[in-house]
Amino acid sequence: MKARQFITASVLLAVAATATACGGKSEESDGWQSKQDVVAEVKNLRKGTDLPPGGKWTAEVSGAEGDRYQTGSADALVLDEAQCEWYAYWLDRTEASDKKAVASAQKQFAVLHDMAAYKANDVSYRKLVQSVEDAAELGDPSGIQGFVRDNCGGMQEGSNYQ
Repeated sequence: MKARQFITASVLLAVAATATACGGKSEESDGWQSKQDVVAEVKNLRKGTDLPPGGKWTAEVSGAEGDRYQTGSADALVLDEAQCEWYAYWLDRTEASDKKAVASAQKQFAVLHDMAAYKANDVSYRKLVQSVEDAAELGDPSGIQGFVRDNCGGMQEGSNYQ
């Protein structure tokens, strides 16, 4: 009987040690969040992120209620949507020859570079975005057109740029 109690006690101690070694942390503190947390974070981040005149937030956090999301997912979603909105606005205002609005959009491109998700992207992504934006500033819209076509898939639905 003593051997059985010892084994049970050893197993319990091993489980406790494992939990302690992991810090006893929940999955959320280990880099994962619930969908509910991501939705709330997106809502909060949008409050502090400007969209162009006529721009509209439309993207939603996809997946089932029980899904888990990597920490930073909300930052990435808000960056992607804001970048798509500003790029589409830039294209619209360039086509309308609205130089003031085009300059405003170009200033906002730099603001997006200060976002956590932008900084978290690898250097090749940041260099690509910078080259597209530099070309746009010189009058070449092709990079921004390609970016919107390839990455924005209807995120600007409901936006009415002016």
